[in-house]
Amino acid sequence: MSDSGTRIPAGLSADHPADHSSVNPADPTADPAVIAAAVLDLADRLAMPSDVIASLNIIADEPASRRPSPIIMRCIRELADPTTRVAAWETLRSALRGTDATAASIIEDPIPAAADDHAVAGHRTAASADPDGLHMLYWMLAAAAVHTAADYRRRGIPAAVFDATMGCFPRFVGEHRVSYGHYGFDRDFWTYRQLSSMLFRIGELEYELVADAADTGSPFACVGSPRVIAMHIPSDARLTPDACDESLDLARTFLTRFFPDWIGLPFVCESWLLSPALERLLPADSRILAFQRRFDILTTDDDAPDWREWVYRRSDAPIADLPEGTSLQRAMKRHLMAGGKVGTGTGTLCR
Repeated sequence: MSDSGTRIPAGLSADHPADHSSVNPADPTADPAVIAAAVLDLADRLAMPSDVIASLNIIADEPASRRPSPIIMRCIRELADPTTRVAAWETLRSALRGTDATAASIIEDPIPAAADDHAVAGHRTAASADPDGLHMLYWMLAAAAVHTAADYRRRGIPAAVFDATMGCFPRFVGEHRVSYGHYGFDRDFWTYRQLSSMLFRIGELEYELVADAADTGSPFACVGSPRVIAMHIPSDARLTPDACDESLDLARTFLTRFFPDWIGLPFVCESWLLSPALERLLPADSRILAFQRRFDILTTDDDAPDWREWVYRRSDAPIADLPEGTSLQRAMKRHLMAGGKVGTGTGTLCR
Protein backbone atom coordinates (compact mmCIF):
# COMPACT_ATOMS: atom_id res chain seq x y z
CA MET A 1 0.00 0.00 0.00
CA SER A 2 1.12 3.49 -0.72
CA ASP A 3 0.37 6.50 1.42
CA SER A 4 2.09 9.02 -0.78
CA GLY A 5 0.09 12.20 -1.13
CA THR A 6 -2.58 11.14 1.36
CA ARG A 7 -1.27 12.15 4.77
CA ILE A 8 -0.95 15.92 4.63
CA PRO A 9 -3.89 17.70 3.00
CA ALA A 10 -2.80 20.04 0.25
CA GLY A 11 -4.37 23.32 1.23
CA LEU A 12 -7.63 23.94 3.00
CA SER A 13 -8.86 26.85 0.93
CA ALA A 14 -11.19 27.44 -1.97
CA ASP A 15 -8.11 27.36 -4.21
CA HIS A 16 -8.18 23.56 -3.87
CA PRO A 17 -11.74 22.51 -4.74
CA ALA A 18 -12.97 18.99 -4.15
CA ASP A 19 -13.02 16.66 -7.16
CA HIS A 20 -13.70 13.21 -5.80
CA SER A 21 -15.12 10.92 -8.44
CA SER A 22 -16.53 10.62 -11.91
CA VAL A 23 -20.03 9.84 -10.60
CA ASN A 24 -22.70 12.07 -12.09
CA PRO A 25 -23.72 14.25 -9.12
CA ALA A 26 -27.16 14.86 -10.66
CA ASP A 27 -28.26 11.23 -10.16
CA PRO A 28 -25.35 9.14 -8.88
CA THR A 29 -27.37 6.10 -7.81
CA ALA A 30 -29.38 5.58 -10.99
CA ASP A 31 -26.94 3.25 -12.71
CA PRO A 32 -25.20 0.43 -10.79
CA ALA A 33 -22.58 0.31 -13.54
CA VAL A 34 -21.66 3.90 -12.70
CA ILE A 35 -21.45 2.97 -9.02
CA ALA A 36 -19.20 0.00 -9.83
CA ALA A 37 -16.93 2.22 -11.90
CA ALA A 38 -16.77 4.72 -9.05
CA VAL A 39 -15.90 1.97 -6.54
CA LEU A 40 -13.09 0.63 -8.69
CA ASP A 41 -11.80 4.11 -9.46
CA LEU A 42 -11.70 4.94 -5.75
CA ALA A 43 -10.02 1.64 -4.87
CA ASP A 44 -7.34 2.32 -7.46
CA ARG A 45 -6.85 5.92 -6.33
CA LEU A 46 -6.45 4.77 -2.71
CA ALA A 47 -3.80 2.23 -3.77
CA MET A 48 -5.86 -0.72 -2.62
CA PRO A 49 -3.85 -3.97 -2.96
CA SER A 50 -4.16 -5.48 -6.42
CA ASP A 51 -5.59 -8.75 -5.07
CA VAL A 52 -8.37 -6.82 -3.35
CA ILE A 53 -9.10 -4.79 -6.49
CA ALA A 54 -9.40 -8.07 -8.39
CA SER A 55 -11.93 -9.29 -5.83
CA LEU A 56 -13.86 -6.02 -6.06
CA ASN A 57 -14.01 -6.45 -9.84
CA ILE A 58 -15.54 -9.89 -9.36
CA ILE A 59 -18.08 -8.54 -6.87
CA ALA A 60 -18.96 -5.68 -9.22
CA ASP A 61 -19.83 -8.22 -11.92
CA GLU A 62 -22.10 -10.33 -9.71
CA PRO A 63 -25.77 -10.21 -10.75
CA ALA A 64 -26.97 -8.66 -7.51
CA SER A 65 -24.29 -5.97 -7.73
CA ARG A 66 -25.41 -5.15 -11.25
CA ARG A 67 -29.03 -5.13 -10.01
CA PRO A 68 -28.76 -4.19 -6.32
CA SER A 69 -31.86 -4.39 -4.17
CA PRO A 70 -33.54 -1.17 -3.03
CA ILE A 71 -32.53 -1.88 0.55
CA ILE A 72 -28.84 -2.04 -0.40
CA MET A 73 -29.12 1.22 -2.31
CA ARG A 74 -30.81 2.84 0.65
CA CYS A 75 -28.17 1.55 3.04
CA ILE A 76 -25.28 3.02 1.08
CA ARG A 77 -27.10 6.34 0.94
CA GLU A 78 -27.89 6.37 4.65
CA LEU A 79 -24.36 5.35 5.66
CA ALA A 80 -23.40 8.89 4.66
CA ASP A 81 -25.93 10.46 7.04
CA PRO A 82 -24.86 10.87 10.70
CA THR A 83 -28.44 10.34 11.86
CA THR A 84 -28.96 7.02 10.07
CA ARG A 85 -25.45 5.61 9.72
CA VAL A 86 -25.60 3.03 12.53
CA ALA A 87 -28.98 1.62 11.50
CA ALA A 88 -27.85 1.53 7.86
CA TRP A 89 -24.66 -0.31 8.81
CA GLU A 90 -26.57 -2.86 10.89
CA THR A 91 -29.08 -3.43 8.10
CA LEU A 92 -26.34 -3.84 5.50
CA ARG A 93 -24.40 -6.19 7.77
CA SER A 94 -27.51 -8.31 8.34
CA ALA A 95 -28.19 -8.40 4.61
CA LEU A 96 -24.68 -9.58 3.84
CA ARG A 97 -24.99 -12.35 6.41
CA GLY A 98 -27.88 -13.89 4.51
CA THR A 99 -27.68 -16.86 2.18
CA ASP A 100 -27.51 -14.44 -0.75
CA ALA A 101 -24.26 -12.54 -0.14
CA THR A 102 -25.48 -9.55 -2.11
CA ALA A 103 -28.87 -9.44 -0.36
CA ALA A 104 -30.95 -9.10 -3.53
CA SER A 105 -33.84 -10.96 -1.86
CA ILE A 106 -33.94 -8.95 1.38
CA ILE A 107 -37.48 -7.71 2.07
CA GLU A 108 -37.59 -3.95 1.98
CA ASP A 109 -39.01 -2.64 5.26
CA PRO A 110 -38.14 0.41 7.32
CA ILE A 111 -34.61 0.60 8.68
CA PRO A 112 -34.94 0.35 12.48
CA ALA A 113 -34.30 3.23 14.82
CA ALA A 114 -30.59 4.00 15.10
CA ALA A 115 -28.72 2.08 17.77
CA ASP A 116 -26.32 3.77 20.12
CA ASP A 117 -22.87 4.25 18.53
CA HIS A 118 -21.05 3.26 21.71
CA ALA A 119 -23.00 0.03 22.09
CA VAL A 120 -21.83 -1.21 18.69
CA ALA A 121 -18.36 0.34 18.55
CA GLY A 122 -16.59 -2.84 19.61
CA HIS A 123 -18.63 -5.25 17.52
CA ARG A 124 -16.91 -6.89 14.57
CA THR A 125 -18.54 -8.36 11.51
CA ALA A 126 -18.58 -12.15 11.52
CA ALA A 127 -20.56 -12.71 8.34
CA SER A 128 -20.94 -16.28 7.14
CA ALA A 129 -21.89 -15.31 3.59
CA ASP A 130 -19.15 -12.68 3.39
CA PRO A 131 -16.34 -14.33 5.38
CA ASP A 132 -13.61 -11.91 4.35
CA GLY A 133 -15.82 -8.84 4.48
CA LEU A 134 -15.07 -7.85 0.90
CA HIS A 135 -18.73 -7.46 -0.07
CA MET A 136 -19.08 -5.08 2.86
CA LEU A 137 -15.96 -3.29 1.64
CA TYR A 138 -17.47 -2.97 -1.84
CA TRP A 139 -20.67 -1.36 -0.60
CA MET A 140 -18.90 0.91 1.84
CA LEU A 141 -16.63 2.09 -0.96
CA ALA A 142 -19.80 2.66 -2.98
CA ALA A 143 -21.14 4.86 -0.19
CA ALA A 144 -17.85 6.75 -0.10
CA ALA A 145 -17.48 7.19 -3.85
CA VAL A 146 -21.06 8.32 -4.41
CA HIS A 147 -22.60 9.85 -1.31
CA THR A 148 -19.70 10.88 0.93
CA ALA A 149 -17.87 12.40 -2.02
CA ALA A 150 -20.99 14.39 -2.86
CA ASP A 151 -21.13 15.70 0.71
CA TYR A 152 -17.49 16.78 0.51
CA ARG A 153 -18.21 18.58 -2.74
CA ARG A 154 -21.19 20.32 -1.19
CA ARG A 155 -19.10 21.50 1.74
CA GLY A 156 -16.11 22.39 -0.45
CA ILE A 157 -13.77 20.10 1.48
CA PRO A 158 -10.62 19.40 -0.58
CA ALA A 159 -10.17 16.11 -2.42
CA ALA A 160 -6.88 15.56 -0.56
CA VAL A 161 -8.78 15.35 2.73
CA PHE A 162 -11.26 12.91 1.18
CA ASP A 163 -8.47 10.64 -0.09
CA ALA A 164 -6.56 10.82 3.20
CA THR A 165 -9.69 10.01 5.18
CA MET A 166 -10.79 7.14 2.93
CA GLY A 167 -7.25 5.80 3.17
CA CYS A 168 -8.58 3.96 6.21
CA PHE A 169 -9.96 1.30 3.86
CA PRO A 170 -6.67 0.07 2.33
CA ARG A 171 -5.01 0.52 5.72
CA PHE A 172 -7.54 -1.74 7.44
CA VAL A 173 -7.35 -4.29 4.61
CA GLY A 174 -3.57 -4.39 5.03
CA GLU A 175 -3.83 -4.74 8.80
CA HIS A 176 -6.16 -7.71 8.30
CA ARG A 177 -3.48 -9.42 6.24
CA VAL A 178 -0.85 -8.80 8.92
CA SER A 179 -3.14 -10.32 11.55
CA TYR A 180 -4.61 -13.25 9.62
CA GLY A 181 -2.37 -13.88 6.64
CA HIS A 182 -4.87 -12.85 3.96
CA TYR A 183 -6.70 -9.74 2.85
CA GLY A 184 -10.04 -9.01 4.41
CA PHE A 185 -12.13 -6.22 5.88
CA ASP A 186 -13.50 -6.38 9.42
CA ARG A 187 -13.65 -2.72 10.45
CA ASP A 188 -17.11 -1.93 9.15
CA PHE A 189 -18.14 -1.28 12.76
CA TRP A 190 -15.87 1.77 12.62
CA THR A 191 -15.86 3.18 9.10
CA TYR A 192 -19.39 4.57 9.05
CA ARG A 193 -17.77 7.47 10.92
CA GLN A 194 -15.66 8.32 7.88
CA LEU A 195 -18.57 7.71 5.52
CA SER A 196 -20.85 10.10 7.41
CA SER A 197 -18.35 12.98 7.21
CA MET A 198 -17.83 13.00 10.97
CA LEU A 199 -14.25 11.71 11.04
CA PHE A 200 -11.41 13.18 8.99
CA ARG A 201 -7.73 12.45 8.56
CA ILE A 202 -5.81 15.69 8.80
CA GLY A 203 -2.09 15.11 8.50
CA GLU A 204 -0.92 12.27 10.72
CA LEU A 205 -3.97 12.10 12.98
CA GLU A 206 -7.71 11.64 12.66
CA TYR A 207 -10.34 13.92 14.18
CA GLU A 208 -13.89 12.80 14.90
CA LEU A 209 -16.78 15.15 15.60
CA VAL A 210 -18.57 13.42 18.49
CA ALA A 211 -22.01 14.87 19.17
CA ASP A 212 -23.06 12.46 21.94
CA ALA A 213 -20.02 12.58 24.21
CA ALA A 214 -22.08 12.99 27.38
CA ASP A 215 -24.23 9.91 26.76
CA THR A 216 -24.08 6.92 29.07
CA GLY A 217 -21.53 4.51 27.67
CA SER A 218 -19.50 7.16 25.89
CA PRO A 219 -15.78 6.96 26.70
CA PHE A 220 -15.82 10.75 26.80
CA ALA A 221 -18.58 11.19 29.38
CA CYS A 222 -15.86 12.07 31.91
CA VAL A 223 -15.01 15.21 29.93
CA GLY A 224 -18.27 16.91 30.82
CA SER A 225 -18.99 18.32 27.36
CA PRO A 226 -21.85 17.06 25.16
CA ARG A 227 -19.72 17.58 22.06
CA VAL A 228 -16.01 16.85 21.72
CA ILE A 229 -13.40 16.44 19.00
CA ALA A 230 -11.97 12.96 19.42
CA MET A 231 -8.42 12.36 18.23
CA HIS A 232 -7.51 8.97 16.78
CA ILE A 233 -4.07 7.64 15.91
CA PRO A 234 -3.89 5.62 12.66
CA SER A 235 -1.47 2.71 12.65
CA ASP A 236 0.72 4.41 10.04
CA ALA A 237 0.88 7.77 11.84
CA ARG A 238 4.27 9.33 12.54
CA LEU A 239 4.05 10.50 16.14
CA THR A 240 6.96 12.91 16.03
CA PRO A 241 6.28 16.11 17.96
CA ASP A 242 6.57 18.20 14.79
CA ALA A 243 4.18 15.97 12.85
CA CYS A 244 1.63 16.08 15.67
CA ASP A 245 1.93 19.85 15.94
CA GLU A 246 1.41 20.20 12.20
CA SER A 247 -1.64 17.93 12.28
CA LEU A 248 -3.22 19.90 15.12
CA ASP A 249 -2.57 23.19 13.34
CA LEU A 250 -4.13 21.84 10.14
CA ALA A 251 -7.08 20.44 12.07
CA ARG A 252 -7.83 23.79 13.69
CA THR A 253 -7.67 25.46 10.28
CA PHE A 254 -9.96 22.77 8.85
CA LEU A 255 -12.51 23.18 11.63
CA THR A 256 -12.46 26.95 11.38
CA ARG A 257 -13.27 26.80 7.68
CA PHE A 258 -15.66 23.86 7.44
CA PHE A 259 -17.09 23.28 10.94
CA PRO A 260 -16.89 26.63 12.74
CA ASP A 261 -19.51 25.63 15.32
CA TRP A 262 -17.02 23.07 16.67
CA ILE A 263 -14.33 25.64 17.42
CA GLY A 264 -13.48 25.87 21.11
CA LEU A 265 -14.72 22.40 22.01
CA PRO A 266 -12.37 20.01 23.86
CA PHE A 267 -9.93 17.82 21.95
CA VAL A 268 -10.00 14.41 23.62
CA CYS A 269 -8.40 11.01 23.16
CA GLU A 270 -9.13 7.52 24.44
CA SER A 271 -6.30 5.11 23.63
CA TRP A 272 -3.88 2.54 24.94
CA LEU A 273 -1.27 5.18 24.08
CA LEU A 274 -2.54 7.13 27.10
CA SER A 275 -2.19 4.20 29.51
CA PRO A 276 -0.13 5.22 32.58
CA ALA A 277 1.51 1.77 32.47
CA LEU A 278 3.54 2.87 29.44
CA GLU A 279 5.67 5.13 31.63
CA ARG A 280 7.14 1.96 33.12
CA LEU A 281 7.63 0.26 29.77
CA LEU A 282 9.10 2.95 27.51
CA PRO A 283 12.16 5.21 27.66
CA ALA A 284 11.58 8.78 28.76
CA ASP A 285 12.27 10.12 25.26
CA SER A 286 9.69 7.82 23.64
CA ARG A 287 7.47 9.41 20.99
CA ILE A 288 4.50 7.62 22.51
CA LEU A 289 5.16 9.20 25.90
CA ALA A 290 5.68 12.59 24.26
CA PHE A 291 2.24 12.21 22.70
CA GLN A 292 0.76 11.07 26.00
CA ARG A 293 2.10 14.14 27.79
CA ARG A 294 -0.04 16.36 25.58
CA PHE A 295 -3.08 15.21 27.56
CA ASP A 296 -4.50 15.55 31.03
CA ILE A 297 -5.53 11.98 31.83
CA LEU A 298 -9.02 12.01 33.33
CA THR A 299 -9.76 8.32 33.67
CA THR A 300 -8.28 4.90 32.91
CA ASP A 301 -9.61 1.44 32.14
CA ASP A 302 -7.03 -1.12 33.20
CA ASP A 303 -8.94 -4.02 31.66
CA ALA A 304 -9.44 -2.61 28.16
CA PRO A 305 -7.87 -5.02 25.61
CA ASP A 306 -7.02 -2.47 22.89
CA TRP A 307 -3.27 -3.10 23.24
CA ARG A 308 -3.73 -6.65 21.93
CA GLU A 309 -4.73 -5.45 18.49
CA TRP A 310 -2.56 -2.37 18.20
CA VAL A 311 0.66 -3.73 19.69
CA TYR A 312 0.43 -7.42 18.78
CA ARG A 313 -2.06 -7.41 15.86
CA ARG A 314 -3.96 -10.37 17.31
CA SER A 315 -6.73 -10.25 19.87
CA ASP A 316 -6.97 -13.96 20.64
CA ALA A 317 -3.44 -15.14 21.46
CA PRO A 318 -2.55 -16.20 25.02
CA ILE A 319 -0.14 -13.80 26.68
CA ALA A 320 2.62 -16.43 26.69
CA ASP A 321 2.33 -16.72 22.89
CA LEU A 322 2.45 -13.00 22.09
CA PRO A 323 5.25 -12.04 19.68
CA GLU A 324 8.42 -10.31 20.83
CA GLY A 325 9.51 -8.64 17.62
CA THR A 326 9.87 -5.10 18.99
CA SER A 327 11.20 -3.61 22.19
CA LEU A 328 7.68 -2.48 23.11
CA GLN A 329 6.28 -5.96 22.52
CA ARG A 330 8.99 -7.49 24.70
CA ALA A 331 8.62 -4.96 27.51
CA MET A 332 4.83 -5.18 27.49
CA LYS A 333 4.87 -8.98 27.45
CA ARG A 334 7.18 -9.08 30.48
CA HIS A 335 4.86 -6.64 32.23
CA LEU A 336 1.80 -8.77 31.41
CA MET A 337 3.47 -12.05 32.34
CA ALA A 338 4.26 -10.54 35.75
CA GLY A 339 0.57 -9.82 36.29
CA GLY A 340 0.59 -6.20 35.13
CA LYS A 341 -2.10 -4.53 33.06
CA VAL A 342 -2.05 -1.98 30.25
CA GLY A 343 -5.59 -0.87 29.45
CA THR A 344 -6.40 2.60 28.14
CA GLY A 345 -6.47 6.19 29.27
CA THR A 346 -8.86 9.00 28.38
CA GLY A 347 -7.75 12.60 28.49
CA THR A 348 -8.17 16.12 27.18
CA LEU A 349 -5.58 17.89 25.07
CA CYS A 350 -3.73 20.44 27.16
CA ARG A 351 -0.62 21.24 25.13
